[in-house]
Amino acid sequence: GPLGSAKTRSIKSHEDLKQGEIVDGIVKNVNDKGIFVYLSRKVEAFVPVSKLSDSYLKEWKKFYKPMQYVLGKVVTCDEDSRISLTLRESEINGDLKVLKTYSDIKAGDVFEGTIKSVTDFGVFVKLDNTVNVTGLAHITEIADKKPEDLSALFGVGDRVKAIVLKTNPEKKQISLSLKASHFSKEAELASTTTTTTTVDQLEKEDEDEVMADAGFNDSDSESDIGDQNTEVADRKPETSSDGLSLSAGFDWTASILDQAQEEEESDQDQEDFTENKKHKHKRRKENVVQDKTIDINTRAPESVADFERLLIGNPNSSVVWMNYMAFQLQLSEIEKARELAERALKTINFREEAEKLNIWIAMLNLENTFGTEETLEEVFSRACQYMDSYTIHTKLLGIYEISEKFDKAAELFKATAKKFGGEKVSIWVSWGDFLISHNEEQEARTILGNALKALPKRNHIEVVRKFAQLEFAKGDPERGRSLFEGLVADAPKRIDLWNVYVDQEVKAKDKKKVEDLFERIITKKITRKQAKFFFNKWLQFEESEGDEKTIEYVKAKATEYVASHESQKADE
Repeated sequence: GPLGSAKTRSIKSHEDLKQGEIVDGIVKNVNDKGIFVYLSRKVEAFVPVSKLSDSYLKEWKKFYKPMQYVLGKVVTCDEDSRISLTLRESEINGDLKVLKTYSDIKAGDVFEGTIKSVTDFGVFVKLDNTVNVTGLAHITEIADKKPEDLSALFGVGDRVKAIVLKTNPEKKQISLSLKASHFSKEAELASTTTTTTTVDQLEKEDEDEVMADAGFNDSDSESDIGDQNTEVADRKPETSSDGLSLSAGFDWTASILDQAQEEEESDQDQEDFTENKKHKHKRRKENVVQDKTIDINTRAPESVADFERLLIGNPNSSVVWMNYMAFQLQLSEIEKARELAERALKTINFREEAEKLNIWIAMLNLENTFGTEETLEEVFSRACQYMDSYTIHTKLLGIYEISEKFDKAAELFKATAKKFGGEKVSIWVSWGDFLISHNEEQEARTILGNALKALPKRNHIEVVRKFAQLEFAKGDPERGRSLFEGLVADAPKRIDLWNVYVDQEVKAKDKKKVEDLFERIITKKITRKQAKFFFNKWLQFEESEGDEKTIEYVKAKATEYVASHESQKADE
């Protein structure tokens, strides 16, 4: 309201704000961790995902757009670069739930918590109402009589009550005790009177758990402002949204997994018009990678120790290694990210080719973004020695294209085609695609000529067909037609070529041309099964066009075809 806006105008720094104060602001931008809000021309604040709404919004990004007005309450305001707000109505109208960090916790504090992991020497407990603070209850502090086997007593997710023995905020370490003797009679009395609140808290935590499972971790979002390296925090907030410090997070890994997946897709062109079996297999493979990522993401590690613990259990998981690298990059620790990649290559079992490939792709991405031409060249040539050289060439080409280094891509296309052009159809096709996408159609046609010189005769039909499809999709359909016409003239018996040709015409949406093509196909010498296939396809096309007259015509043609073939059989 007007009160809020009056406040807005006078905010020159964090000193003009108090915790719990209501302020209004304008959304500056949105990233994976939350939203940035202008409180005034000079001051901005961050709202982590967990503080956006009381209800759980899965597609929360849809609700916030730059320049949108929001009303919030101040959660932290110790420094200009660490102002955070909540937009949750329950907190704006009620009390702030300020989550404690390592530095807020003192010896003697009592917490409820959840077992995060069980080891031989003790259990790690995630403490409630904290920014993902985890403490260790040593085996000697579990019960008055030291237990034999902890894993028989505790499972991950069990609820426990713990008292803090000592804290070391610098190292983010907290020692806990679960011994009943610590909770004296007074403590017991106190806790019985507060049972009502703990039930509420439990419900609140359940909601938090749901959030955490969805990958919405308080920790992620809050620690982004809270305990990031000072070096990152001291930079102007601008950099926090530039894709390095904040969003280098998880996306980095996901995009590398996408890059790794590409080649399975590149060869799934329908060679045949029966159901494509490769499809199903590929889907399954994708899901496996997906599941792994989700599994690791729900436990969102947020310290070096967390990652090191995760690696003990998952030494071959490129996903864990890449997230760990991303975590270091978030702190601008580029050298540490490089060391991790080297460690990953030494650690991952030699049989795990795909996992190793992910790490090499991550290294190429890393050097392309943060390194120099020399460091990139060095990683590239090593990668070519250890992995399939052609695969590495294509990966780097993809990275150049994504990062819009088109000159570099053009050079590398030349080198790759020179090296592998005699055996690989796909390099010529991607080069043609690259050129047509950058409006260099003439160049692309020259490349097709070069491809035909370089490739053995048996690959000619395939490369021409793929260039023809490219022309239809991105270049000049007329040019695509003449390439297909050349193909069907040279190899009239290749029914699959006619099929792909028809598909391109259907996509190009020229009804007359589609119909002419079907007419030509059904008068060819084809088997009954093929005829049935093309009649069906033609019928579907006319139905999608809603052309009743032609639908009747196609049906009549089909009946006639069957009849004439029956009589031929009889004659024979």
